[in-house]
Amino acid sequence: LLEMRIAEPEPEARVVINPRAGTIVISGEVEIGDVIVSHKNVVVEAAIVPTFSQIDIDKSSAPKLEQLVAQLNSLKVPTADVIEIIRSIERNGKLHGRLIIE
Repeated sequence: LLEMRIAEPEPEARVVINPRAGTIVISGEVEIGDVIVSHKNVVVEAAIVPTFSQIDIDKSSAPKLEQLVAQLNSLKVPTADVIEIIRSIERNGKLHGRLIIE
C-alpha cells in the first residue's frame, strides 16, 4: 500500500464574486473561450492564437481568467467593471468554470 500512487483530483475551476465587498476569487484553471466583450470604454478580446510551432491547439494555450483580471487591474479598471466583464463572458457561455455570485 505504501508504494501505491494515488491520483489527486484537480480542483474545480470556479470564480466566486462578492459584488458588495468587491472581491473576486479564482480557483483552478478558469479558461476563457473565444469572445469579445465591450463594457464602457474597455474592450476585451480573448482568443486562442496558434503559432507556427504549434500544430495542435491544446487546452493549456487557452486564455486564463486570472491573466485577464491581472491585466484589467494593471489598467486600473474599477472592480465593479471587472465583475461585469466576467459576468458578460459567463452569459455568453465562454467562461470555462463555475461562476458563483455571493
